[in-house]
Amino acid sequence: MAASMPANPAGNQGKPEPQAQISCGSQIVTHGLDTVHLTFALILPDTVLNDLRAAKQAIQDGESDSALWKFGQTNLFSWSLSRTGIKLFPFFLSSGDLTLALSGRKADSRIPNAKLCIGSMSSNNNPGQLLDTIKKWFALHGIQVKRETVARADLFADYAEEIGKLHLISQARMVTRAEKVAYYYSNRKLTGVQVGTSSIVLRMYDKIQEMADKRATAKQEFFASLWGGQQTAITRVEFQVRRDALREFWPESLTFAELVEGLPSLWRYLTEDWFRHTARAVDRANNNQSRETTSEFWQQIQAAFDLPAEKADRKKHLKVFNLQALTEQAGGIMATIAAGIGCQYDDLISIMAAMQDFIGGQVQKILAEKGERDFYRRAAVCCVNV
Repeated sequence: MAASMPANPAGNQGKPEPQAQISCGSQIVTHGLDTVHLTFALILPDTVLNDLRAAKQAIQDGESDSALWKFGQTNLFSWSLSRTGIKLFPFFLSSGDLTLALSGRKADSRIPNAKLCIGSMSSNNNPGQLLDTIKKWFALHGIQVKRETVARADLFADYAEEIGKLHLISQARMVTRAEKVAYYYSNRKLTGVQVGTSSIVLRMYDKIQEMADKRATAKQEFFASLWGGQQTAITRVEFQVRRDALREFWPESLTFAELVEGLPSLWRYLTEDWFRHTARAVDRANNNQSRETTSEFWQQIQAAFDLPAEKADRKKHLKVFNLQALTEQAGGIMATIAAGIGCQYDDLISIMAAMQDFIGGQVQKILAEKGERDFYRRAAVCCVNV
């Protein structure tokens, strides 16, 4: 998002604003998935790992930052292997707007041993077929996929209008579950709006300006072809949905195929329940958010996907605490404190007295700062045992 001079105006809570002047025909020029992040639990043969280590060492012994890397006689992929990895993944490969990060961890590790990012151009050019090709490349080299999970999905719709003409500057016309809204300007011109900061984030921004600022010539040509030609104004409406939120719709591991199947119902939830733009300022004093008419602009955004009869069902899950493990952990911490302050190993009475002073005082401080509500919230979630 092209952004400078972020602000966070409160919005006009008084007089209703006139509705944006939008033509009756649909101004949605394209929609779909922008970027997808997947994680994998892979069974990696030693031959693959050894080949990667040798190739990376050869790059580090030379002067280049990366080198083409391809095993065997196949044209499926010619990856560029970087001389450095990323956190938790020592091997970082790229091919166009695809990136693949690998590590030598076992497939049954708690942390996935592979991360794949499918960029916006590939995500809008038959990503399912691309993923099938990647899996064929895995199979060709004896790499077995034990588990596949979508870690992040960005859904979007591109609307042929200037962002400044859509009355997005007023929070009074927003009905949302998010707590924070930020605005972005460049040369006093509105270039973007961000709603939310956590597992679901909505960004509405000037797509043409964003690509120009990044000098993304290839993307400019690619999206112009998707839009049916060069456009003078495009407002992108993009929802970024991270794994924490995806798990509330799909509690089990979510594959790419399952995501694609569920995209319309997820879009319906995002554009109806999570955020809605209204035709005029909402009368919040009388709690009429649900009755206020949706703006024509947002009705077209809602209809960008072929919406199903039912929206995705989002269920928040209680955190599950293992009280036995917590108790054992607390015991170990207290033993460390007792040893650190010089208590005798076999003087249990002195140890318990010291813990009452140290731990009891800390608990009193937390209760005083957090209050009764926080204490009973902790009690509610901790009553769930595993």
